[in-house]
Parts: sequence; structure tokens; C-alpha cells
Amino acid sequence: MHGIVHKAFKEFVETEVDGINWEAVVDEAGLEPTLYLPVTDYPDEEFTRAATALSELSGRPDASLHKSFGRSLAPSLLDTFKAHIRDDWDAREVLLALDSIYEQLDSDDEHSTSSTVSTRTDGNEVVLTYRSDRQLCTVLRGIVIGIADEYERTAEIVEPACLQAGADRCELHVTLD
Repeated sequence: MHGIVHKAFKEFVETEVDGINWEAVVDEAGLEPTLYLPVTDYPDEEFTRAATALSELSGRPDASLHKSFGRSLAPSLLDTFKAHIRDDWDAREVLLALDSIYEQLDSDDEHSTSSTVSTRTDGNEVVLTYRSDRQLCTVLRGIVIGIADEYERTAEIVEPACLQAGADRCELHVTLD
């Protein structure tokens, strides 16, 4: 998994989660302290173990934390991958470019599991389809909301299919207000 995700998760814990510090998460997860660099790949397992540890320490469900983290991750993604985003785009066009941004995030190194995001339009909706063994669709929901926030829009998300409910994919239908 791309280092920007690990680095942003550490920052999320330090700035957005009251009463819990990063060292406690690392200890609970049984991880070695690591300086996460945005341009380096790290094992998926480090993120999932840290996220599970944060859930246990905070008493918040994984889905709630993942969505909040995704929302806080969006500005970092937009900044890191700004070469993929034109200045004249709005939130809708950025959402449609998520497949190319995600491709950069989910590099094919030996640490990463296979996952994909594809985008299309359906009338006034943007439809995102996510397939992954990670089942981090709640992070993707948060990213969508965070992108909408950055463009001063509101995202309404309907999810007719979800990996966590046994489907073979997550499908997010996004309408921007």
C-alpha cells in the first residue's frame, strides 16, 4: 500500500482522535515504530493492524473510523496526485479520475493485494466500483465525501452492492449537491 495512506493514517490518529496517541496504536497493533514516507510502499497488513488497534483503543467501529480517515485523507491525495487533476475540474471530474489516482496508490509491489476502482457516469451520478480483498470500501466512501468537501459540495452516496455484505464488489452511486 502506498506510503501516503500510512503517513496520513498516523496524522489522522495524532490530530483527529482524542485521547489516543500514535505510540499506543503501534503498541496495540504489535508494530515496529516506522517513519512512513509518502513515496514508499508498505505492507497492507500494517495499515489494517493499526486501524484495528485504533478501533479497539477508541471503542469506535472500524467502519466509522475508516470513513473519518478517508475523509481526512482526501486533501492529501488531491495534493499528492495533483498532476492527475486539472485546475479547471470540479468535484465530479475529480471523482471520475479516481480510477487513475487509485492506480497510483495501489502499486503492484509485493506488499499489496489486488484491488481496483473504476468510474463511470450514469445520468447525473458518478458510479464508483471497488473490488478488493481489503474490503476498505468505507475508506473510499470517506474519500468521496472529503473530495466533495474540498470543492465545497455535498456528496450523497447510495451503495446498492458492498463487499462487506457479501457482494463481489462495492458500488457507490454518488450525487453531488
